[in-house]
Amino acid sequence: MANTGSAASSNRRVFKRKSVLQAAALLDGSSSKPCSVIDISVGGAQIELEPGTENGRTVTLSIEKFGEFEAQVAWARKDRCGIKFTGDPEVIATTLMALATYG
Repeated sequence: MANTGSAASSNRRVFKRKSVLQAAALLDGSSSKPCSVIDISVGGAQIELEPGTENGRTVTLSIEKFGEFEAQVAWARKDRCGIKFTGDPEVIATTLMALATYG
């Protein structure tokens, strides 16, 4: 029987993540929740915020001076959640470069 649970397949991240601590806001419909970006990549980000964010929700991550990014909540646990960006990866990559440089 073949082993389908290799180390490579257990890490589903496609893009390298950058550790940051950046103040932001998570917009969900008409509400805005203050949050902190813990790490970020072209594909998504890990966010720290008050509990209550639901998996699958469409949200917008707003980072002052860097812009707004459409995303979907991939997972939520206690005071953290992971979001997957749904916008243009090239635009996100440009913003990440600015965040890494000027953060």
